[in-house]
Amino acid sequence: DTSGNPSSITSVIVTYVDNTKPTVTITHTPANPTNKDKVTFTATASDLNGVKQISIYVDNVIRKTCSAVTSCQYIGGAYRKRTTHTYYATATDNSPSANVGRDPLSGTKSFIVS
Repeated sequence: DTSGNPSSITSVIVTYVDNTKPTVTITHTPANPTNKDKVTFTATASDLNGVKQISIYVDNVIRKTCSAVTSCQYIGGAYRKRTTHTYYATATDNSPSANVGRDPLSGTKSFIVS
């Protein structure tokens, strides 16, 4: 200090480890598609560290990946009558841990074409 007293400086380093997965949701429209409809799959994601990418899978095949956004769309179809199709989405955050969220958490969502 200015009076000549010795000072003690202590530094503290705080490390934050993000182990929280992004929140992701996927839907499809129309809800009950016919064999003449295109089907729009919309995935949205959020995370405190931001979203690095969102991926949309239809019938277990990656159909679209969007980077540095919170919403992603893929338009598929038209699909054959009386067929069942499955879908899900993943989202990766910007943290060094690259946490991955998924909707649904396991398995897939599905719809039947009428």
